[in-house]
Amino acid sequence: MKCAEELLCQLQQRSLKLDAIVLATGSGTTHSGLLLGLKALNNPIPIYGFCVRRDKESQAQRVYQKACKVAGMIGYRAVINAEDVLVDDTMLYPGYGQLNSQLQQAIELTARCEGLLLNPTYTGKAMAGLIQLVRTVRFTAEQNILFLHTGGTPALFGYPELIKDSEA
Repeated sequence: MKCAEELLCQLQQRSLKLDAIVLATGSGTTHSGLLLGLKALNNPIPIYGFCVRRDKESQAQRVYQKACKVAGMIGYRAVINAEDVLVDDTMLYPGYGQLNSQLQQAIELTARCEGLLLNPTYTGKAMAGLIQLVRTVRFTAEQNILFLHTGGTPALFGYPELIKDSEA
């Protein structure tokens, strides 16, 4: 929730408008906290969570339940609706922490073009999803999209095939 507050403050300071946020959604804690924070601050920025562990129906329910629990604890019970939880499981295949071609391409492209290291378990799947949304014109060049990098770079060392293939 503090992330939402800080993000909105930075956007205001820079006079920037944000059209969407993309992140990896696993435990659901980051996703639900950020969503609740934005809703509690009356901000409609949509958050697109790319599943890393569960199918989209299970993950949406998990994020919604966590957001509702915290909302109740802080007195914001009515700010979250199930429809606010946007999840996509197209990058989940073949499973948690497992590579697919889109994921591998996203990790390599992001490292090569941006110098940003992503891991195959979380952030790589979210970036592969973001790239898919851009390619399918869900997002346009005129929009400002925030990719939330939640860390995990050391996990790359558990996937030597990514490094080996990239050296060729």
